[in-house]
Amino acid sequence: MDRRDKQRFAVPASPVSWSGSNTRGRPVSTNTGPSTTTSRSRSGGASVEDPDYRRLLLKNNIDLRPDYLPMPGHVESIVEHVRTRQRDSPERTDEELVYDEKRWELFEGTGEDEVVKYYSKHVFPDEDGNNDVLRVRTGKSMARQVVPFAGGDVAPFCVPAPDMLYGYRADRAFPNPAHREKLSGDMEKEVIAINDIGSRNALLYPFFIVEYKGVGGNMWVATNQCLGGTSACISIAEKLNRRLFEAAHAKDGVVTTVDSTAFSIAMNGNEARMYVSWKQDELNYYTTNIDCYALRRPDEYRRFRRMVRNVVDWGRNDRLKGIKKGLDQLLEAAEKQTPDIPDPALSGIPGSSGQSVRQRSPPSPSDKGSSSRRSKKQRS
Repeated sequence: MDRRDKQRFAVPASPVSWSGSNTRGRPVSTNTGPSTTTSRSRSGGASVEDPDYRRLLLKNNIDLRPDYLPMPGHVESIVEHVRTRQRDSPERTDEELVYDEKRWELFEGTGEDEVVKYYSKHVFPDEDGNNDVLRVRTGKSMARQVVPFAGGDVAPFCVPAPDMLYGYRADRAFPNPAHREKLSGDMEKEVIAINDIGSRNALLYPFFIVEYKGVGGNMWVATNQCLGGTSACISIAEKLNRRLFEAAHAKDGVVTTVDSTAFSIAMNGNEARMYVSWKQDELNYYTTNIDCYALRRPDEYRRFRRMVRNVVDWGRNDRLKGIKKGLDQLLEAAEKQTPDIPDPALSGIPGSSGQSVRQRSPPSPSDKGSSSRRSKKQRS
């Protein structure tokens, strides 16, 4: 039985070997890197459709919390912002939505491909040309090194392969050459979300996941996929926070972190469930439902579309600014920690110990003359 504290936060269980049933799942991706699958974990064959899959996630410190429990203050603030922000863009009228034949077909029940096609066109924004800071990927497996497996004797959960994944385009989101150099250097494997590490325009710092289902799809399974995917999104941002903590500790400064909150949606042609996820206590990844939408109703459809667009805009603006600020802090800390170049002229001088100097004034002509006379006297 799962253990929880008084606030219903998960108390991680002792590591236990996992042996899941070998049930069917999504086809295994061929672009997952070594020892990586999307629907099954090779350690025991666990599938996202397995009835005990949530227990496997819990052993990896990933938990779906009841929506009646409070969220942390900073998460609540972001949710309130995206929920209440008004938009100026025109919206479809009740009549346009009611008499949309395709929406009726979705309500009656269609395959997943039709759901993806319709909502990708009408609700979920794509990259806005070559100058957009966003990068959107569909159906790509996330890089194994960014997925927060518990390790040890705990079996890994399935490597996420979101139906839609929103993050940042390296060259447009980070125009500062110093930022790009940092991200493509020692941080490269920490920030790239999917298996295109060699790509110049890889997807960095993801923040939003969408999982679709068709008429026969299971929303419980889609939620399982959201839980795993958002934990990887959070893990990537938390690696930046770890670097910020280390930099602040080195200089005894104040720690300023980036917000690692992530959003996800599980949906079919009739219903959408929106979740928010965060990390707490340096260990646990929590997700909770923040809204549900009956998509056949025009008012619910418009409300859902506004929420989606607001989440994307939050990622494009506020969140990206926070990441850039964090990178600035890392660069500043690195510059302060760079040692000064020792002055060879001071080596051997008592008390100098080869001290570092920033700049030495050039000797005056009179000094040169004095030095020359002293040298001649010593040689005589």
